[in-house]
Amino acid sequence: MLFKYILIFISLIISSVRRFINKDLLKHIDNYSLYAYAQPIYVIGGLIFIMLGKVQFDKIEKLDYKNLGLLIVSPILGIISFLIFTELIKIYEISVLTSTLSGLRNIFVLIIGVLFFGEELTKGKILGISLIGSGIYFMNGK
Repeated sequence: MLFKYILIFISLIISSVRRFINKDLLKHIDNYSLYAYAQPIYVIGGLIFIMLGKVQFDKIEKLDYKNLGLLIVSPILGIISFLIFTELIKIYEISVLTSTLSGLRNIFVLIIGVLFFGEELTKGKILGISLIGSGIYFMNGK
């Protein structure tokens, strides 16, 4: 029982942090370059962007080690999150799992944004996460 909760927590953290990694990378390279270099699963899409001249090789070559590392870490986190999710769908109903993860992901993204990325915490956001929490509670009720 604890194992599935650990998987949920890890999946939430990874998927939440990944959004901010991509946001940070987009400060340094364009979204076409991020897609082409950070998502090896989408190799065909990346090759199409390269052929269309959308990938800014000059900006990628100028990335510092931190951002090059993030460029590698982001798709790795995506793969881990996907693998955990595929384990969780074996345990939970997909409708409950996806709505629960989506709601919890929104809460985690808000918390991470406020704590680590200087985003503002407003009364509206507090109300929103309270409503999401209520929805999650009722979605998972027996």
